[in-house]
Amino acid sequence: MLTASEFPDLSTAVERWQGVGGTLVIDRDFIIAAPIMMICLPGLSYHLTTDRSRLIRYGGEQAHWALCIYSEGDTPFRIDGGLTIDGANRVAMPLFVRFEPVSGDRRRDFLVSGLACKNARIVLGNSPVDGRPANSYGASGMLFMGGFDRLCLSGVSVSDVSRAARSGVVGSKGSLGIGVIGDLHSTSSARHVLIEDFAVSRVDSDDPPFSVERFDMDGVLVFQAAEADGTRPIIRRGTIREAAGRAVKIFAPGGGGVTRDLKIFRSVSSRFSGSVDVNHQHGDGLIANIDITYSGRAHDLPSTPISMSSGTPRPIAFPFSVGEVRNVRIHDATGKPKATLIGLQYNVVDDQGTRRYRISHVIDDGFSLCLLLPGALGTYGIASIEIEDVNVNLTMSLFASEDPTKLLYIRARRANFNAEQRLLPIKVSYDGRPVEKKLEVLVDIDDSVSGLTHDFP
Repeated sequence: MLTASEFPDLSTAVERWQGVGGTLVIDRDFIIAAPIMMICLPGLSYHLTTDRSRLIRYGGEQAHWALCIYSEGDTPFRIDGGLTIDGANRVAMPLFVRFEPVSGDRRRDFLVSGLACKNARIVLGNSPVDGRPANSYGASGMLFMGGFDRLCLSGVSVSDVSRAARSGVVGSKGSLGIGVIGDLHSTSSARHVLIEDFAVSRVDSDDPPFSVERFDMDGVLVFQAAEADGTRPIIRRGTIREAAGRAVKIFAPGGGGVTRDLKIFRSVSSRFSGSVDVNHQHGDGLIANIDITYSGRAHDLPSTPISMSSGTPRPIAFPFSVGEVRNVRIHDATGKPKATLIGLQYNVVDDQGTRRYRISHVIDDGFSLCLLLPGALGTYGIASIEIEDVNVNLTMSLFASEDPTKLLYIRARRANFNAEQRLLPIKVSYDGRPVEKKLEVLVDIDDSVSGLTHDFP
């Protein structure tokens, strides 16, 4: 076991530790004057811990990271104790775990508990450390990239991730609280992902509301490749405050993700196209026990609280499961409408497989234009949506679509769709106009459903 105070500075302690493995104890606070990069050696295991609450604060020139951990495989790793890494708004990432070359049976567990990262920021211009663009990696509180067996983050927190105006790069270099990224076409990805008992707060940018530069400001992001012996990622028991883009974004086509037991608060203006707060971009999985509070400027552009969407076909070995949304409570003090409460989209023309969704126990004390946006569901293959125990206030229709939806079946029970008991149409065009007769959809409802004009079948 090594203790950091044995060495003249933290960089020297890490250099010694990377060569011998075992445990390094952070037993005093450190200010580091330059980024630290640790290169793990195959066959060694590593444990970073503290004797009590300790702080590593970056004090050097603007750089990409404060602490970077690099591995090419066969290196179990654990971080625990009460460690905080403060980027002081001078680094893009307080912690960057780079396991990009790691795949297959060279993957090992990476376990993190009790870690806090804060004050990450990207700026315009080039890094004085290496001359590369200062925004080369985007801004992230903690980012895990590449191949892991079990990647477990428990009791972690991220706060204050930002970027200078116009410093983001669409699709890769935005602002992110906790990120897990892998190569989606190989096993250089996390086989099992668990993020639990976590907190993320204030993920934003300096780009003004409504500007096209205002994008990718996510609380938690997980991209995971499909693997036969992998498991779907689980994100549970967390609080996400003021993530201006999405609170949670998952792409996990190997069986769908689980997002549950979250509290989400947002009052800041969303990305330029409007925010989706919980987004399963693989089109299925479970979203459950979500409590969302909107206030202030949350709906400068109309929000979609929940979405299960996919624009890419699933591998044959990993067919869609049921997409389930249940126990969602929305508190909305904005006085402005949301766009659609739940987006359900599958825009893959060649896939005629059956799609199923279940929506139950959804309550919203604000109001929305529509309950659903069922993009392309029932157009290319059979799709069914079951709605039960829903109490929301819609102002336009049950759903909006200009798709033929000839193979879409909707069943509703015990639902109130309009608090004023106005009768709303089942389906309208995206702009609110009535649809043509050939585009109408029959919905199975009984006398436990109120607020719709549709005749009972």
